[in-house]
Amino acid sequence: MNRLCVVLTGMLLISGMLAVARYSLADQVHSSPNAQAQFVGTWKLVSTEEKLKDGSSRAYQDVGPRGTGYLIYTADGHMCVELTGADRPKWLGVLRAI
Repeated sequence: MNRLCVVLTGMLLISGMLAVARYSLADQVHSSPNAQAQFVGTWKLVSTEEKLKDGSSRAYQDVGPRGTGYLIYTADGHMCVELTGADRPKWLGVLRAI
């Protein structure tokens, strides 16, 4: 139980630091004429759409219609993305110390 609390606390701290970093750069990014600088920050996936050859569209198959995800762009040119399907099977593993 203690280990789970430590992991959750760490995740909350990281989320908080990302939020602070995003808002501290907000004035600098929005006043910049550089289009690349306007993408710096953390972006949350709202929806996905895949265009098919016949012209129709559907939700992106890897994450489904209820997928979640985040995209992070940093000012120094790094990028990180995470996409997860909401209907994926739950992991049944157990956290253990190695």
